[in-house]
Amino acid sequence: MKLKIYFKTSNNKGFEIASYQEHYETIVAQWLSLGRTLESSSFFLVLYDDDGKCVDAKYLSKNNFSRLLIEWDCFGLKESNE
Repeated sequence: MKLKIYFKTSNNKGFEIASYQEHYETIVAQWLSLGRTLESSSFFLVLYDDDGKCVDAKYLSKNNFSRLLIEWDCFGLKESNE
């Protein structure tokens, strides 16, 4: 399984910002812990199965988007200990 974060542009095209596929249990836990946002958002999270097929998608709040980028270590902070 894999999680991917996309940004939706004003012309409704999306581009991938980040992805996570390290630990199956973590992917499932993150997916289930993130509720669907009620606010308007340009960020969405997509859950893919092992064959690369989309299982589900949901919009992310800005706070959840930021949290996932940090948890997934998209900035390399865990390796540099900063």
